[in-house]
Amino acid sequence: MSTAFRVARRRCVKIIAAAPATATSLVGLVLCASVAAAELVSETDPAAMKLKYKADATKAPERQDPQAFCDNCTFYTAKDGAASGACAALGGRPVAAKGWCTAWEGY
Repeated sequence: MSTAFRVARRRCVKIIAAAPATATSLVGLVLCASVAAAELVSETDPAAMKLKYKADATKAPERQDPQAFCDNCTFYTAKDGAASGACAALGGRPVAAKGWCTAWEGY
């Protein structure tokens, strides 16, 4: 578990624990989701390194197809136009839409 993820999780727990009412707790959960979504997989993460993940696909020397980006990979899930989304190849963790890795598989 990355340090950034642990810090975000602690922040979420503090927000929820400090929320006195149910409505405020729901707001806390929404804030936690946005914090977690903002923390992309690091290029130095062991799983990301194994797949040679780059948050900027143009910096991936192994990438052969200039149209290959995370946002047009079968493993990627996100709303249209989102800057990041979940990657099934990395266990559903968030990656940059304009990233790339060796697991890339086009539609």
